[in-house]
Amino acid sequence: MVGKAVRTLDDKTTVLNFDSIKRGDRFVMEQEVTREKVMLFAQASGDFSLLHSDPQYALNTRFGKVIAHGMLTGGFISAALAGLGKDAMTAVYLEQFLKFHRPVVEGDILRVYLKITCKNNTDKSLCLTTDCYNRRDRLVVSGRAKIRLDPYPYPQAA
Repeated sequence: MVGKAVRTLDDKTTVLNFDSIKRGDRFVMEQEVTREKVMLFAQASGDFSLLHSDPQYALNTRFGKVIAHGMLTGGFISAALAGLGKDAMTAVYLEQFLKFHRPVVEGDILRVYLKITCKNNTDKSLCLTTDCYNRRDRLVVSGRAKIRLDPYPYPQAA
């Protein structure tokens, strides 16, 4: 990623609030794709496709090896969006579009880049690009999202 400075969401000292986020801001979070994460995702989703779990089967596919579920990568994007709020806000998904460019494999280190493309002060929503790159700096997933940032902790009901 070239251009404007990118703030890391892995840094526990970075605290954001809605007012501090500006159009054009960029954020990044890294995630390692492990066998355990792939299998936990399979259990959570019920998607036990052999493409994601059986190395012998995967050898005879177009990919030649086991690949991670595409939506596991989507989950990494969700984690990065949640990282925008940390302990001050909760990110609530409103929309997500994803395009899958290349397979993600176990052992990949993915960098999830978020870029703020619009900000609505009335409903506290943000539009973002959501792009994932592998350790070879190749785009694996591109997308767009719209989220709302709700304050946390929530005000107590009367």
